[in-house]
Amino acid sequence: MERKVLIEKYNPNYIKRKVLIEKFIERNIFYVYVYLDTRKPGKYIYGDYSFDYEPFYVGKGTGDRSKSHLWETAGRNTNQYKFNKIQKIKKETGKNPIVILVKENLFEKESYELEIKYITTVGRYDLKKGPLTNHSDGGDGPKNLSQETRDKMSTSRMGKKHSEETKDKISNGNKHRKPKEEYIVKYGIEAYKSLILTKDEVNKKYILQYSLDGEFLKEHKGIDKIAKELEINCTAMCACLKGKCPTIAGYMWKYKENDNFPLKIEPVKTDKTYAPVLQYSTEGEFIKKWDSITQVSNILECSRAAIIYACQGKSKTSLKYVWRYYDGNEIKDNIDVSVIEYVFSKKKPVIQFDLEMKELNRFVSIKEASKHTSVVETSIKRVSEGFSKSAKGFIFKYVKDEINPLLQIKELG
Repeated sequence: MERKVLIEKYNPNYIKRKVLIEKFIERNIFYVYVYLDTRKPGKYIYGDYSFDYEPFYVGKGTGDRSKSHLWETAGRNTNQYKFNKIQKIKKETGKNPIVILVKENLFEKESYELEIKYITTVGRYDLKKGPLTNHSDGGDGPKNLSQETRDKMSTSRMGKKHSEETKDKISNGNKHRKPKEEYIVKYGIEAYKSLILTKDEVNKKYILQYSLDGEFLKEHKGIDKIAKELEINCTAMCACLKGKCPTIAGYMWKYKENDNFPLKIEPVKTDKTYAPVLQYSTEGEFIKKWDSITQVSNILECSRAAIIYACQGKSKTSLKYVWRYYDGNEIKDNIDVSVIEYVFSKKKPVIQFDLEMKELNRFVSIKEASKHTSVVETSIKRVSEGFSKSAKGFIFKYVKDEINPLLQIKELG
């Protein structure tokens, strides 16, 4: 604080520079977004805010920040509870959770304030005040760390000192740096903008696009334009270029190392995940041929597993369409969907009785029984397998093998 006061007192251009930077950086490009759990429809009202599904995460950001949580992986996320919830929604519904932008065109300060207001009003799950999976109250980082947590953070940093070699590196690196505020004051804002754009353009790498057969198709400059054109995530594109996955959006991609690049490369290995798939309506009419399941997942924003199950015949449809792997033969305009049978391998039909063994209901699965009786799935399973006598005043039994449950049980709506 004393240093800041001295700078303001003896440097008359300090305030002027600060204002210039704030005017340049502060733009109304921010927004506040909310994630909704599609498994829990209803009217959820919190103060002045209402939702058609239960909210479970609030955030602020710019660009594609609102969708970035959908692309997180198990080993690379900072909120495991939020990550697990998103994965569970994808698995149970076959779709991504709904993401809504509650307010756009905000300045950064306004977005922080609105984010804090939403989180405070709806309430955090870890504080037992609401359903939100947020670990902080919003704004610029956590604001309500406990004293115990603060002490642990302080203790972990005590006694750590930089080596002389590290100090020299930091010193040499900072000697020739020109802070952007000084550059703006000296050369103007337009010159600073031009400098940033020029650096970005120079740093962009050329990328080569190949078909799945290994044939060269096109040359691109920069990942961002490809990602925007094909509606894919830049992180996924980088992973493909680094060799972590063979294809993305139905194409192979390579960095251009020199002008003598190959016009033909080794074709992609046949993998069902990257094999072409055919999309049909529920009446069996052909709609479209997709290059891969990954392309379907990226463009339609759905779970790859749901499309794979539909292609393998483990589910009737996904996204209200019928899906089949393309076998290389002539594509039929119509297919017979009457022969499509749903595999009930994981579903065990159960019968619900009262304590006097009077039959009350039949359900196609334990999950369905839990939904309509409000009895925990684990309890129903324990009673059905004979480990418990009853659960919440009911007795449950699996349907016997000699009975054909699929002809007798109707799934409740």
